[in-house]
Amino acid sequence: MTAEPRPLTVVIFSDNGEARQEMWTPKDDGCVLEQLQGAVGGLVDVVVLQAGVPGLDMWLNDDGMYDCDPNPAATVVARAYGLTTQPYFGPAVFTSRADDEGTTLGLTNGQAEDLLAAAETVRGNELFITAANRWRRTR
Repeated sequence: MTAEPRPLTVVIFSDNGEARQEMWTPKDDGCVLEQLQGAVGGLVDVVVLQAGVPGLDMWLNDDGMYDCDPNPAATVVARAYGLTTQPYFGPAVFTSRADDEGTTLGLTNGQAEDLLAAAETVRGNELFITAANRWRRTR
């Protein structure tokens, strides 16, 4: 008998600066692909922010660069992990890295708290908001 998948904690950054924590219940096979696609509004792409355990993944809309507004908070978090070559677009979902079997894992309490704090800091920073608004007007 297979154990039921455990709920997992995710943090979602919208492209308007809002951030929220959610608990997702995976399908029986442990998959959360449908929830990821629903949260980002389309097909997903993953950006590995921190390898290893517990690690950190950022899931984005695969066409977000073309179809979505910039996401300053997601961009700032990615830059904190050394990914400085591009901005990120659209809603972003943060999870822990997948286990050895490829099952996406939920965030630890510490990871979720850190991400929510980062989003709040960016949302309150007028410099980032001004840059995001400027980018929206030039697209």
